[in-house]
Amino acid sequence: LHILWCAAGGPPGSVWPVQTVPEQASAAAAAGINVLGAVNGDFYDIGISNVPEGPMCREGRWLKEDFFSETDTHYFGVRDDGRTSIGGILQFQSLQDRMTFAIGAGQILLTSNAPTDAIKNDRSNSHRVGIGTNALDHKTVIIACIEGIGGSDSSVRLLDIANLMYEFGASEAVNLDGGGSATFVVKEGGSFKAVNRPEGALREVANGVAIIKK
Repeated sequence: LHILWCAAGGPPGSVWPVQTVPEQASAAAAAGINVLGAVNGDFYDIGISNVPEGPMCREGRWLKEDFFSETDTHYFGVRDDGRTSIGGILQFQSLQDRMTFAIGAGQILLTSNAPTDAIKNDRSNSHRVGIGTNALDHKTVIIACIEGIGGSDSSVRLLDIANLMYEFGASEAVNLDGGGSATFVVKEGGSFKAVNRPEGALREVANGVAIIKK
């Protein structure tokens, strides 16, 4: 995995730079990273500061360490031993020194192979993106993007993406930004193409997660 972000002009300042996921993936590929595909990442302060809500670490370098909310913001991370980690701010603080990859996230979708009670009661509908891991070795990463029939978001709840992640083998998973931000791209030839149907034009987002080949 590899964190994507718009690095134009140097590290983010008061206004975080944004790009579409294909643009972020193309920039990483131009820098010599073998990107196979990518999805959008964390929720962010859209249209204002554009700052992601959660932490952000790429190859051991911390680009952002704080949490927007100590109760509602979570993270997905990879430790120096290759094992994944999902949790809130307290777990993050206990493992931060060992992380080589981290991205902020919203609700926890799955824990111990089951949807959390909080999402069972959530009735909101939107395009959804999730990232998770399995309990066998905590080293397999599972990413999914789901949308409603005909590209509509009118029938997709958090429980739907949780169930899909479980069907794909995830035992733990978190919710990434969805709605108009939801973008899943794959490399076709020398460019990156969205394989889902985003709402309208591709949205510029604060960061993303790339699937890479080393």
